[in-house]
Amino acid sequence: MEFLVVTRLLWTAVLGLLAATAVIDLRRRIIPNELVITIAVAGIAIAALSRPSTLLVGVLAAFALMVGMLTLTHYRLVGGGDAKLIAAVSLLVPPDQIGMLLVVIAVAGGLLSAVYLATLIALRRIHALRHRPRLAGWSRGLRAFLRGEHARIVSGRSVPYGIAISSAVIVHVLSELYQCSSGIFCLV
Repeated sequence: MEFLVVTRLLWTAVLGLLAATAVIDLRRRIIPNELVITIAVAGIAIAALSRPSTLLVGVLAAFALMVGMLTLTHYRLVGGGDAKLIAAVSLLVPPDQIGMLLVVIAVAGGLLSAVYLATLIALRRIHALRHRPRLAGWSRGLRAFLRGEHARIVSGRSVPYGIAISSAVIVHVLSELYQCSSGIFCLV
């Protein structure tokens, strides 16, 4: 019984950390190593409590994924923080579900990139018409954030992929919780 309570507390902490990761990545375009390490440690703890028989395989799979992702980082195809975060979140799911999690991350990343591309096109059209976005009535902090995001999008800076990674894990957890509530076997 106490394992279940600890596991749920760990999941709650992980979801909070993922939300923080997404916000930080959106605002600063960086994923702090401290958050990645904490998520990885929580993933190992969750695996040790809920599926100890697959813990070693899961850690080896996460390590292999990290090597592959860091190779992509070397060629500047993926950001370093994103690579580390993907490897860390792979520890949150059973080894046989890592592939599906990667698919969900890719879909979320594609959707996020499509939103950014559409926003870029719209902002370039607005700029071509010499109209500046009107932000009157918005809070000062939100105006500053929107101006900064406008500048990042127009300049072609990176997409905050931490949002896609975090969203994919949240979707996975919610689907697991749905399975649990409907009486189907669950791992959360």
